[in-house]
Amino acid sequence: MGETRRLAEIQQRLARDDPGLARVLATGRPSASAGFVVVLGSVLASFAAGLLLALGAHFAPPVVLAVGALFVVVVPAILLARRFRAR
Repeated sequence: MGETRRLAEIQQRLARDDPGLARVLATGRPSASAGFVVVLGSVLASFAAGLLLALGAHFAPPVVLAVGALFVVVVPAILLARRFRAR
């Protein structure tokens, strides 16, 4: 009985001090970090922008070129701003 209470206290202290580690130990798997999500978003945005720019250059509608350029400039700027604001 004393061991159970002691383990519960340790678990509560861990959850208070380092909730990320407590979550990993409880679930058995790490959660996705914010850095990974930002990198993944940047890669996907760059791919989408390149695809839009290639389609725009091939078919030459100004809207596709504008949207591609918007992805190239605005999306990475937003992701970087959010990343540095989080620090």
